[in-house]
Amino acid sequence: MTNKCNGCGENIATQDFMNCNKCHAHYDILCLNIPKATFTSYTVGFKRDWLCPECQCAAPKSDNTPVRGATTAAKLSKPLTDNSNINVTRGGHKPTKAKAATNKSDSDTSGSVVMTNTKVATNKSDSDISSVVEEIRLLRQEILDMKSIFSKKLEEYEKVIATQSTEILDLKAAVSILQENARNTEQRAQKNEIEIIGVPETENEGLQHLAILVSKKMGVDLSESDIDTVFRAGPRRSTLSSNLPATINYPRPLVVKLVRYAKRNEIIKASKIRKNLNSEGIAQGPVAKMYVNERLTKENRLLFREARTRAHNYNFRFCWTRDGSIYIKKADGRPAIHIKSQEDLDQHIGAAPITG
Repeated sequence: MTNKCNGCGENIATQDFMNCNKCHAHYDILCLNIPKATFTSYTVGFKRDWLCPECQCAAPKSDNTPVRGATTAAKLSKPLTDNSNINVTRGGHKPTKAKAATNKSDSDTSGSVVMTNTKVATNKSDSDISSVVEEIRLLRQEILDMKSIFSKKLEEYEKVIATQSTEILDLKAAVSILQENARNTEQRAQKNEIEIIGVPETENEGLQHLAILVSKKMGVDLSESDIDTVFRAGPRRSTLSSNLPATINYPRPLVVKLVRYAKRNEIIKASKIRKNLNSEGIAQGPVAKMYVNERLTKENRLLFREARTRAHNYNFRFCWTRDGSIYIKKADGRPAIHIKSQEDLDQHIGAAPITG
């Protein structure tokens, strides 16, 4: 069944109309001057409770003014030629009371819709802000929890590193002690040995005989029974010739291992008295100056060489060895300093000069 508009009297062909909750009259939105967008935004409840302009006007006013009668009288008092009330919008139909009252109704309705939409938008914005604030709070709490976890882990790692650093220092100290013990053990193994430097080297030489001759030249009685072994230190050269340069033909040291430590000390003491000991009458070849020293390990020998060089550079008067230990002294009356390592040289003498 087609509904007829109570405002313009025409049939309503669409669903865009309002139905009065009181008189049940139908009005299309064009006669009510309601925009399509506004009509679409109306809720079902709003449409159900809607009152037409006539029913709204019929409601009692504060001054009880008969609006309907006044409006009718005004209309009848005007001539028919007056076109001020002609509806030119749709088919030239004459506007009705509903049309006249629509403006106020639409204004009230639009205002209500705007206020409703604004309130909804405000509530939605407040809800969104609250949601964002809650997310930020949760994120902040998560960051604080992670920070706490990382701080605990960092403390654990620092403790582990501190423990490992202490262990490393202890291990280094233990290694240093072991190395020093090994050096001392190696040096003690050579405590009965002496080293004679400058004895001419020839083919088929008798090393024990040379050792006895050198000792006798220093005034020490040495027999074969006092000697454990004698050998030349270092690799054997392929040729021995006096025609070779001195740096190449320089003889290898003669190492004598004695049976008794006392005999070794006797020879060392005698060598310090006879400063100008040479190879004359000892072996064939050019006469060369000879030196008798206690036997040092390779490491101590290099350390002793460096100690003598630095002692000379820094004006230390004395640098010597005793029982495999290295000592330096600045001057007479000053205490002797025991040198055990390169660090001792840096500390007690001075840094090595930079070359290059």
